[in-house]
Amino acid sequence: MSYHVENDAFLCEQKGDFAVVTWRQEAIHIITDQNVREEYQQVFADLDKNPSILGVVQVNALEYPGDAKYRALLKTLIAPGTHDSEEVAMLFTRLKYAISHLVTTAARFTKPLVAAMDGKITAEYLGTVLPYDFRFATLDTVFTFPNLRVGIPVTAHLAFYLVRHVGEAKATEILLTGDDLQVAQAQRLGLITEIVPGHELEHRCFEQLTRVTRLPAGAIAATRRLLRPEPEELEQLVARSFDKIWSLLSALERVPTDSGSNLAHSESRPETASV
Repeated sequence: MSYHVENDAFLCEQKGDFAVVTWRQEAIHIITDQNVREEYQQVFADLDKNPSILGVVQVNALEYPGDAKYRALLKTLIAPGTHDSEEVAMLFTRLKYAISHLVTTAARFTKPLVAAMDGKITAEYLGTVLPYDFRFATLDTVFTFPNLRVGIPVTAHLAFYLVRHVGEAKATEILLTGDDLQVAQAQRLGLITEIVPGHELEHRCFEQLTRVTRLPAGAIAATRRLLRPEPEELEQLVARSFDKIWSLLSALERVPTDSGSNLAHSESRPETASV
């Protein structure tokens, strides 16, 4: 029987020798909901052990909804009350734990991982797939930096992997200007493996996995580990990053936004945004 797991946050379905994991509209729950996160991690553990699955394609099925809705989402994540409250400190601890597990899931995975991207996507999501082996995107793909525009630093894994891919000087230019990163530029920088037509996106990912999985699985797994940082290093990096972000927010009376409004006291109704 083909492997299949489905909920509001993600869909995992086996297609021949490969599995496709699609982040859905409620994908933020992978980070914010412990039960969903544990189910997501269990799926990757199952895929890693399943001998009938040789590799995984992850698809981002989310379109960036705009800064206003993203700001509303941040309100629910980092500013439910005053910044020096015990409630927010506990929330940051949970988020630190959740993101640490998310980034180490890819680091510990032994089979080839391919990301498929289309549309306007947050750079934070790009950070989650930079540790993947290959990243395919359509001509319509663009990466945006809403965290910077609303006054929140980028996440640790995005900064870490961006420096590894493009060097410190170029990463600094990208992150400190906050300009949208077009897909053609991302490909020139080595962040995107190939730009493909939308209707060929999944097929091209499968072709790449087929090429890679002709090699012995043991050699693939060992080589991937040699190319990537140890999971423990990533865990420490995320922890330090959250400590720095918490120190920044604690020093502010309010979280700044591009319009100068107070994120913590915004009356906007929270809506799910892409990660």
